[in-house]
Amino acid sequence: MSSYPEGPTRFGVPTKGVRNPIPLDSRHNERHNMAFPLRVPCRNCKSAQGYVRPSNGQNCVFCLNCQEFQYNAPKTETGQKQRSVSTVHEGIAPSKRARIIERATARCEFCGTAGNLHIGHILSVDAGFSLGLTDIELNADENLACMCEECNLGFGKLPLSPRLYVALLRKRLA
Repeated sequence: MSSYPEGPTRFGVPTKGVRNPIPLDSRHNERHNMAFPLRVPCRNCKSAQGYVRPSNGQNCVFCLNCQEFQYNAPKTETGQKQRSVSTVHEGIAPSKRARIIERATARCEFCGTAGNLHIGHILSVDAGFSLGLTDIELNADENLACMCEECNLGFGKLPLSPRLYVALLRKRLA
């Protein structure tokens, strides 16, 4: 006979009435496998506990007991930092910045000026968000360019035009 109260369990641990997150399986990333209180009890088994599993940029909440999908939770609900333009820009490490500037020989890749250089996105962060790209895809070396302040701020939220992008690629390959 188990020392746990009767009711739904997961890996021998009671899930009914659990308030603090508990790890489900140490083989997986803890953040994705913690008990998470559901907004409303599960439709199938009436359990009040679930877990969060990211899928395509969404935080999908599943029932802890029956494993059924419940809903997509906003990042703020799951305790994660909400994705924004500033969080994407923070994802560019100093070593990557140095690599991009070195690739451009410390000059703006569009107008050729030196000094006060920025690292800008060729496909803008806003356009990337609307296409469902991840932070890793947006901050890939191929999507980053060394730009002077004037060029970077001039592009703003607009993605680079195909004509300018082809010219940039030709310049990089030359």
